[in-house]
Amino acid sequence: MKVLFNYCRQPRAYADSYGVCLVELEGEETIQDVRDKFIVPKEWWEGKYGTPKEVSTYTYHKNDGTEVIYVGRLVVMDTHQVYLG
Repeated sequence: MKVLFNYCRQPRAYADSYGVCLVELEGEETIQDVRDKFIVPKEWWEGKYGTPKEVSTYTYHKNDGTEVIYVGRLVVMDTHQVYLG
């Protein structure tokens, strides 16, 4: 599997960060392989992943108004990082 991007964005000061992780499956890999690697018990301060969904296309809207379209065997997940300030 190859991580295409993995980010968290903090919506305001002193807040937790939320984002998206996009993974491309390779060969015989399945969504269960992604769950086994990313959805694991972690300490409260570590970044967490959730709600993996398998998709065939994903459109990423960049801050400059452009977009990038990813096509393939993709898994998209939510990301969450606790504010540690």
